[in-house]
Amino acid sequence: MQEYLQKKLQEYSSKPNQQDQSYYTTYNNFGFILYNRQDYHQAIENLRKSIEIQTIIYQKNLHLDLAITQLNIAFCYTKLKEYQIAIEYCSKSYSDFQKIIQNDNPYSFHFENLIGTCYYNLEDYSKAKQKLKISQEIAEQFDLKNLQILSLKIQSEFYIKKNDPFKVIQIYFDILPLQEKQLGKYHTEIADLKQNIADNYFQLTLYDKAIIQADQSYQIYLLNKNKVKQQQQEYFIIKCLSQILC
Repeated sequence: MQEYLQKKLQEYSSKPNQQDQSYYTTYNNFGFILYNRQDYHQAIENLRKSIEIQTIIYQKNLHLDLAITQLNIAFCYTKLKEYQIAIEYCSKSYSDFQKIIQNDNPYSFHFENLIGTCYYNLEDYSKAKQKLKISQEIAEQFDLKNLQILSLKIQSEFYIKKNDPFKVIQIYFDILPLQEKQLGKYHTEIADLKQNIADNYFQLTLYDKAIIQADQSYQIYLLNKNKVKQQQQEYFIIKCLSQILC
């Protein structure tokens, strides 16, 4: 596939006046291959070339292909940890996308979530919180449970970093019914989540509540015959009881 695309690009380069959809699509496809190979700089170079061609073809008219190419460049810059540049490309892409689509749609989640994640990595937590909250609302609106869980998990990382266990617990309890519906109540990931809740209760010195969550976690590990995790839960419960008895 790569050899085919390179051959096509060589053909196009010999015909500089040939500016059509197949031309920029080839650059997009080659950029996608380079992205998957983690060659982000070369991917950006090809995607920018695609934008140049699309700008000539569509001039000042909005087009979905152009918006998507800008978004793909934003993804490349996030991989390079150039978060401010990623925000600029994603914001431009999102603006054009909204003008083209002109109605509520689930794809808005990806824009809001990407921008929010970039702000989080830039430690602009106020803007990150705002964007991630919007992405969560979009996921709820369109019943996108996987994306809703993803958004909530990113928000929990924000509060973990701020050392706010109370807010972390609130978010984990929001995640819990979504994961139970998706995985079943006795999946080991549910046990892991309950133990995370227990850890945060312990941090708040709410040892009785920590024991309840840890015991529920223990019962799930017991059903799944995970002896290592069972032992860890037993030790944690004993630690909580020792704090209560002190």
